[in-house]
Formats: sequence, structure tokens, C-alpha cells
Amino acid sequence: GEEQTRHCTDHLELFRQESYFAYLFGVREPGFYGAIDIASGQSILFAPRLPPDYAVWMGEIKPLPYFKDRYKVDLVFYVDEIVQVLQDRFSQHGKPVLFLLYGKSTDSGNYSKPASFEFDTDLGTLH
Repeated sequence: GEEQTRHCTDHLELFRQESYFAYLFGVREPGFYGAIDIASGQSILFAPRLPPDYAVWMGEIKPLPYFKDRYKVDLVFYVDEIVQVLQDRFSQHGKPVLFLLYGKSTDSGNYSKPASFEFDTDLGTLH
């Protein structure tokens, strides 16, 4: 999930992480992505790369090892490295396929929004 501001102000709305993502990774902060290698079971977390001025208003910028330890994942990289990491780790046997969550919620009637990447994707298996 991404943080949202109220209208055109600098007030941030209360952020709540997407439920499935929170369940799988436990991440509370916005801007993260996650992946699970279904062959090995390894979990990969992708943290946003924050600009230095973030620290002025929001406090210390945590390093990647902090998130690895806090969320007990196997690997951590920055969000801007997703494509390269997935290509490097999963293209040995051809083009990787990403299984993305997409489907209609029976409670709300809304559809989940799948991530968008330049890989082959499967939108039906997980839901």
C-alpha cells in the first residue's frame, strides 16, 4: 500500500496495509513489495529507497538489515531493484512467471489490484 494525503495538504491519512500482504509479511510501513519463491519457500521483501530529507521529518531511515531482522524474511532489497532481482534470481530456466493476487472480494465486491511488472503473470491461480 501507498500513503495518501488528505486533498492537497501535507496531512497523511491513517495508513493500513493491504490485508494479504500484512498477513504474509507483517509489514506495517507503506511502499513495500514482497515475493515468495514457491520453489524454495524463500521470502523476499522490497523496501522503498527513501530520500535523505525523509529523516528530517519522519526520523531515522532504517537500513535493509533492519527490515530483514524485523520481518524475518530471507532477503531484502530496494523497490527500485525488483525487476533486476527477479531477473537475476529466476530467469535461469527461461522467463519467470509471477503469480499475482487478483480476484473479487466476496465481502466488498471490489477486485484486488495486482502489481504490474514486465514479466509473464498468472492472475488466476492464487485467488
